[in-house]
Amino acid sequence: MQADSRSAAVREIVVENSPVDLVLIHGNHEEEFCRADFELVRNRANIIVLHDIVSDVCEGVKKF
Repeated sequence: MQADSRSAAVREIVVENSPVDLVLIHGNHEEEFCRADFELVRNRANIIVLHDIVSDVCEGVKKF
C-alpha cells in the first residue's frame, strides 16, 4: 500500500489488518513523516524497515 499514513482511511486499514509481518517506511525522507509512520505501525508489525536510513542525502530518516 502506498498512501498518506496520516489519513483516517489508512489508519483504519492498518488497524483492521493488524498485525502484519513487514512494513517498509519511506516517510517521504522527512523525519516527521517517518516518525508518524513508525508510530502508526510500531505495535502492529513484526518487522519494520526504514528506507534510505544510511543515506547522507536523507537526513530526516537518519535523524529519526
